[in-house]
Amino acid sequence: MATWNWRTLLTVVVFLAGTLFMILTLRYAWTEFWAGQNLGGFLVIFVMVCFFPLTYMAYYGQQRQTRIERLRDDLALLGYTQSEAQAKANELYQRVHDPLSYTFFIALACLLTIIGGSWFFWDPQTSPVLALKDTNTLQAMRYGFLGAYLFSVFLIYRRYTTNDLHPMAYLYAAFTLLAGMVFNYVAFETIAFVANSEGTQQATGIGAGLLAIIAFSLGFFPYLAVRWFNRLAQRALEFSGRRTESLHLGLIDGISDLHETRLRDNGIDDIQNLASAEIIDLLVNTAFSAQQVLEWIDQAILFLYLDESEIESFRRGKIRLLSDFHKAWESCAEDGAKQQELARQLQSTPDKLGTLYRSTREGANVHRVLDYWDQATARIQDVRKFSEKQMKELFDLLRSKVDSTWRTGTPPEENLDTLISLAQGYGKLLEQLNQRRGAQPDAQILAQLGGLSLWLGAYGEAIERLNTAIELDHKQMADTEKKGGALAELKHICAEHHMKRAYAYVGLERYAEAQLDLDETVKLTPDDPYVYANRAYAYRAQKKFNLVEAELSTMTKRFPEQPDGYNELALFYLGRDEKLDEALVLSNQAVEKSTASHGQPRAMYLDTLAAIQTKLGFRQQNSDERQATLKAAYTNILQAFNDADRTISDYGFREMTNTLVTLVEAWLEERHAPGVHEILRTVKDDLSAIRYNTYVPQQFRDYIQSLIDKISDAMNTAEISAVSVAVPNGSGPQ
Repeated sequence: MATWNWRTLLTVVVFLAGTLFMILTLRYAWTEFWAGQNLGGFLVIFVMVCFFPLTYMAYYGQQRQTRIERLRDDLALLGYTQSEAQAKANELYQRVHDPLSYTFFIALACLLTIIGGSWFFWDPQTSPVLALKDTNTLQAMRYGFLGAYLFSVFLIYRRYTTNDLHPMAYLYAAFTLLAGMVFNYVAFETIAFVANSEGTQQATGIGAGLLAIIAFSLGFFPYLAVRWFNRLAQRALEFSGRRTESLHLGLIDGISDLHETRLRDNGIDDIQNLASAEIIDLLVNTAFSAQQVLEWIDQAILFLYLDESEIESFRRGKIRLLSDFHKAWESCAEDGAKQQELARQLQSTPDKLGTLYRSTREGANVHRVLDYWDQATARIQDVRKFSEKQMKELFDLLRSKVDSTWRTGTPPEENLDTLISLAQGYGKLLEQLNQRRGAQPDAQILAQLGGLSLWLGAYGEAIERLNTAIELDHKQMADTEKKGGALAELKHICAEHHMKRAYAYVGLERYAEAQLDLDETVKLTPDDPYVYANRAYAYRAQKKFNLVEAELSTMTKRFPEQPDGYNELALFYLGRDEKLDEALVLSNQAVEKSTASHGQPRAMYLDTLAAIQTKLGFRQQNSDERQATLKAAYTNILQAFNDADRTISDYGFREMTNTLVTLVEAWLEERHAPGVHEILRTVKDDLSAIRYNTYVPQQFRDYIQSLIDKISDAMNTAEISAVSVAVPNGSGPQ
């Protein structure tokens, strides 16, 4: 519940006085309005006035909760527990963002907008209150109001976009509108008096242009106008001022003119004020983050003890913060040679640096700043350990859910919602881990989130997260390269992130961008054979088959001992009848190299070989050769089923089953051929004796059993009919 105090009463008085002033000055204009003579002018003013309340309503509806959550997170970084931070954030927000204050400050800005805008549509000469004698002064006040209004719009827009639309922003806008008119009135009335003008001649030509520029500038740059009037007053009174601003806020890295203005609004005019500022007040009254404020204060405390020339020397020596200096000095406290070297880098002496260290061990905000960075470092390390452990545990859990959902007899669609819910919960935890770092976002966590979004089919979200991860990857590689560090592991990680983003682009059919990412993976890790397979995948999606062939051929040539290249190229040739013989050679090479490196071939290589042999068998005219080729294919596919392991996806099992079905149907169709009956009997016995691994999906086990039953039925009937079976489509994670 808002309380009435002297500030609230003052705003009420100002509001009522402004209302009375408006009525007196515009009473003739209102007569025109009701007569319908100047409706357009009123509509323009109405639109200008609506800007202020509408921005507040939009901010309250959309940004309020975001502001509270950010304040809560900042307080948590300062040592509050989550519950304390939440309660404190709500309390502080309600106290500072008082709706009553918003109401009166917005009303004041609206009144001044009505007054200033009315001068563009009605002649103040008709009002006894505003019967200005000098026409140039009137024109200057119009342009001054226009500049002030534009500045106010820019101010409110910036505060809105930075979640910093404080009630005082509207009071500041009202002050700017008033100042823009008053400054121009005083300035141009003074000029008129000095020129001894009676106001009968209006400025034209270049004079009118200069008048407009000067008047607009006095309204758009209120601080410059104040400084200009201050200088004029000081010269007139022969007063030089107390002192120059030797410790101005512009010395602080990261403080722009707009930041400086915002700090001045909170009573921070120089570095000394900033060094002793109340941190929580700044977090509540501005949109600056805890890290941003603490880094500025960290710089300010150090700069209090340095001259401007020394500040530059420290920066050249890579010392920007007080905490940087403390760490550097403490690392060489017992080593005179290191102290001399540090002093040389900072263009100082060990004695001066020792004095500086002792002088800055105590003071306003010193301990809070130093403790914050120490805790932040420890927190980052803890979060990294926690995230690595939790990500591993949750990924294992997610994988187990994938296995139990997609590799059991349960239809996939029944548990799909549960699986997606678990994945989204995993993503929320990763988001929390990323926020808990308290500093820069973590590339690895963002990449995990991007990969999760990719898995869920949220390609746009995946790209957004991977964009940040990749940007951080490249920055880390650049920093490591400058320091002469090892880049191999960083390049491998970055290449993985580029590959994930490429898959997301392919999902959105943005092939050109996917190609750029895949080219980057080749550039980063040219010795990784799989980057070429991934690039071939993108070419295949674009139906650029000549490039697919070239990419896979390059893969086999660059990595002659890697079986995947031969297998992928063989699969590609499987769809081209004129390349079947070459595909058979490549597939055999893949099986041989896999056997040489692992002791036995991978099931998918055997499936590829079986599929090629099956297709070749159908082309052979000689019955004996045909049966021999099909038997060889059958032997390979049977071994593939027996050797299937966790690396085989549902897609792989479906392909192997398709190959088996093709073979069985071929033999059933040739039931009258010599020896086919014995072949079917052998197939039945072999399928019954398959040693199913636990990773073989239950739905495919059931299907193979139904195939065995159909073979039995066909063998027991006088007329064996062809078997036509629909292979399940299984659509799980690939």
